[in-house]
Amino acid sequence: MAKATHIGSSHEKQKKSCQDAVYSIQSRNTRTICKIKNRLMMKQACSFTGISLADGAGSSVYSDIGAQHITKSILQKIERDFNWIYNNIVAEKFLLDFVENEIKNLALQHCCAIKDLSSTLLFVCIKFNKCIVGHIGDGVIGVLRKNNNTVDVLSYPKNGEFANSTFFTTSTDFNDRLRLFMFNLKDELGFILLSDGSSESLYDKKNMLLSQAVYKIINMPKNYSNHESILNNEVMPKIASRTDDDCSIAIIRSLS
Repeated sequence: MAKATHIGSSHEKQKKSCQDAVYSIQSRNTRTICKIKNRLMMKQACSFTGISLADGAGSSVYSDIGAQHITKSILQKIERDFNWIYNNIVAEKFLLDFVENEIKNLALQHCCAIKDLSSTLLFVCIKFNKCIVGHIGDGVIGVLRKNNNTVDVLSYPKNGEFANSTFFTTSTDFNDRLRLFMFNLKDELGFILLSDGSSESLYDKKNMLLSQAVYKIINMPKNYSNHESILNNEVMPKIASRTDDDCSIAIIRSLS
């Protein structure tokens, strides 16, 4: 796994904090006994892995707080209730209700309006061979599959009610704003989350394709032991130089 954020030049000039947030969870390994070539062997596997990303709304006063909170709480919730969510037809409503309640409670804590905590939300959660992917708003979710030298788009940016707008965690009038994907892993090797700022240089809006650079970025956890340091100190400054927006990236990559 790897994750990084980089403050946009516009916020830097205004001496504001970065409104993007990323979070990850990797639960402790579980041990199982299996038989390999007539020998009993102890096999270890990570039972839960999750990454999340949120892009705080520029017009919202405390969107950085909303983004930081929801990226953490959504992964914790899915880790606790993964099996129920994966097997339930009302999973989308369940998660939307959770997000709305989290934001409402956070607004009470900070004595602010719910809209002040607005952000997008992207996440990928994996438990053994099962996967849950969610997306509210803009940004892009990409997937790397076996024998591919490109990263495909799994979930595209979604505009809001008007041009150049998007849906947020607080857009309660739009009950279909959460796009939820649940499936068994087959040939998927990795996933990448891109905020709107990162997408400006890594996603071709006209052709709806991710750039070849994304293939190199998603493979960093496999190719470099210090991948997160490279992502933060070398890759992100280059991406951020092409936009004045905050930029963020989160990656899950199998080492196989």
